Amino acid sequence: MIKLHQRQMTIKLHKFIDNLCIITAMNKQVSMNFAKVNLWHLGVTIGIFCLIVGMLRIFGWSEPEVYPQIQKDIFLAINSLWSNVPSLAHNLTQLGDASVAFALLLGFLIAPKLWEALIAGSLLSLVLSTLFKTIYAMPRPARAFDNTFNIIGERLAGTNSLPSGHSIAIFTILSVLLFAFMPSTRKWRLPFIISITLLGIFVGLSRVGVGAHYPLDVLVGASLGCVCGVFGVLVASKTRIFAWLDSHFGLLIFATLGAVAVVMAIQNISKHNLAVFYLALICASGCLFMMLHKYFTSAQRLDLQCATPPLHPSTPPPPESTYRLYFHHLRTSSSIFPFSFFRIRADKSRFRFTKCNCAICLTRAIFVRTYYTYATLISTHLFQAH
Repeated sequence: MIKLHQRQMTIKLHKFIDNLCIITAMNKQVSMNFAKVNLWHLGVTIGIFCLIVGMLRIFGWSEPEVYPQIQKDIFLAINSLWSNVPSLAHNLTQLGDASVAFALLLGFLIAPKLWEALIAGSLLSLVLSTLFKTIYAMPRPARAFDNTFNIIGERLAGTNSLPSGHSIAIFTILSVLLFAFMPSTRKWRLPFIISITLLGIFVGLSRVGVGAHYPLDVLVGASLGCVCGVFGVLVASKTRIFAWLDSHFGLLIFATLGAVAVVMAIQNISKHNLAVFYLALICASGCLFMMLHKYFTSAQRLDLQCATPPLHPSTPPPPESTYRLYFHHLRTSSSIFPFSFFRIRADKSRFRFTKCNCAICLTRAIFVRTYYTYATLISTHLFQAH
């Protein structure tokens, strides 16, 4: 019986290792690409950002009264071009929203090193964006030009125009992706860099198209986003601050983020019926299922390891009187836990209670029950909204 149990556990471990082959290969490739990034990359991006901001100060363009007027003509020209394709502008500009972008990127959870850089860069971008918006306090186009241009979507008329937060977010993400998936062959590097850059430019200019930002807002935000992206890559490659993401606890965190992304996508769909929100919902739902499956598989593997550790060759097999005690909850809708949540093995000579086994399975049960509850509420809300 014990040999059969160990054989089954070995087979499951081998299957788990086989499933990790692709994950390990991609994560290794991302780590190797990140290792090529040095401090001079960060220095170059910081230099470009300081050059742009310095020019604004030197020429006196950073004054709230002057800043909108020096770019009024180019703003109106770009805004009128995007007015011909309002649906495209409205969808593209949502890619700069962190919640939408992260939902679309959840599929790259198979490379935890990538997400270490994304989280580090995003945290820095959040701080710097808030700081510079507070310092400059530039009026948005809707406040400076009234209704002399096209506005797509929500009308923003605050005093936090410089820099563009969406541009910072998208260029932070694209900078990380650029270094993470840089092709090893030289002939594909230039097309890859051009494609990534064009995507960032189109998303940034869409902020001008919807009437939310000036062109200089996008330029400053793009340069600042590159700084944050390179900083995130350096943090991921040189430190282990976010190494916990590649762990069992990290799976639980990502599954929770996936559930939050699903909820936010449904809320966005109820407000604006855009294709990009449906795409984000599909990606977030699929990745949430993948994370839950991987989490349960990993928890079951740890459960087997904790419940039945390998026996030493000199250790005699347990007596025939060994028995197992299983504690089950009824599988009904009123049950708190939908399945058995811990197991105890005991015999006449010893009583072993594995804390790891109990904690993992108990956490798993609570998480799944909470997820089922929220999924039911979300589905009900979605059907009522439509």
